[in-house]
Amino acid sequence: MHASDTARFERRLYLFTFVRAIWFYLPVLVHHIVGELRAAGTEQPHTLAMSTLVIFSIGMLMAEYPSGVFADWAGRKRALALSCVFNIAAASLYAVSSSLIALFAGQFIFGLSSAFRSGSDSALLHSHLERAGVPEHYRVALARLRMASNSGIVIGCFTGGFLYAWWPPSVFVGTALFSLVALVLLYGLEEPPRPTVHGNYLGVLRASLVQVRDHPAVRDILLLGGFGSTFFFFLFWTLQSYLVEIGAPVERNGFVVGTTSLLSAISLTALSWLAASQRRHRVAMGGLLFSIPFALLVAAVAYRAGWLWLGAIVLLMTAMGQVLFRNLANIRLQELVPDSVRASLASLTSWLASLLYVPVFPIGGALLDAWGIDGGHAAIAALVLLPSLPLYMLERRHSVVC
Repeated sequence: MHASDTARFERRLYLFTFVRAIWFYLPVLVHHIVGELRAAGTEQPHTLAMSTLVIFSIGMLMAEYPSGVFADWAGRKRALALSCVFNIAAASLYAVSSSLIALFAGQFIFGLSSAFRSGSDSALLHSHLERAGVPEHYRVALARLRMASNSGIVIGCFTGGFLYAWWPPSVFVGTALFSLVALVLLYGLEEPPRPTVHGNYLGVLRASLVQVRDHPAVRDILLLGGFGSTFFFFLFWTLQSYLVEIGAPVERNGFVVGTTSLLSAISLTALSWLAASQRRHRVAMGGLLFSIPFALLVAAVAYRAGWLWLGAIVLLMTAMGQVLFRNLANIRLQELVPDSVRASLASLTSWLASLLYVPVFPIGGALLDAWGIDGGHAAIAALVLLPSLPLYMLERRHSVVC
């Protein structure tokens, strides 16, 4: 493959990724759900709002690992196409209905969309670089891919709050339209042929499970990535609940969440440098992991002291680390496994995170409803801290194994 062909493929993949990630609803989703639930007279809106996010997780849980196997078997491009289709369906449903059934059904379909997306894009990129004979460029290329994704999120977030204030359904209509554009762009992207393709779905499934069974380092990074991603995503959605409770204008939600995505994109400039050294990788993963309970505790103290926006800023600055954390884990995983099962195992990490969402999100929402923002955040900080130490030790063992 010529260098010009490689560059052209990457540019097209980055463009698709950018357009696909313009989700106008993202900064106002919890605000929208809590508002609809309060309008319906719900007594515990945060608990139920977090429960709708659990439905998202159930959608991911049901489809995450099978979608990764599907991507390795039928093609990563087809998996990404299905992701766009599901995103269009979910956003369209939210645009036309705000009933409780629609809120739950939409989250389930969004979960399916996320499942078919995760793992497929990074596996597609890695197989392309392997075919071009430059797999060592994956760290830099992955950082660019995620920066493209986060740039799309930034655009969606900065405009989503204003669109929602103008006409609430517009954030869902706009998201559906951009997903449709992404689907069109995807058809112009050629998927590189893979040297090892299993003949059937079950063959891919067996091969991926063998990797988990026979390689402790693979198991370690799967556990670390799954648990850490759960904590970071919970922190991200907790930030929106925090903004609702301090009375932040909905337009400011877009600015806050957009800033989080922008800072996340900027942090990816350090991805290749951090991943190039086992010591730097270990320190970064540990630091990011322990920043979560610290941020929750600071937010609780700041809220009680009346420094409302200080708490929001700390949560925002910490939430930006989730992209860096997930991609540091992804780089290690991609280095450990063969191309024939890369999407499957990347999806397995997300599947584990989805499994953990099911208890974590409702418990967190219930703590916020029962003990308020300050007490709830302090309690959640303690619950997150408990598994963080063994997870960090697991990461150290993984670094040694690698």
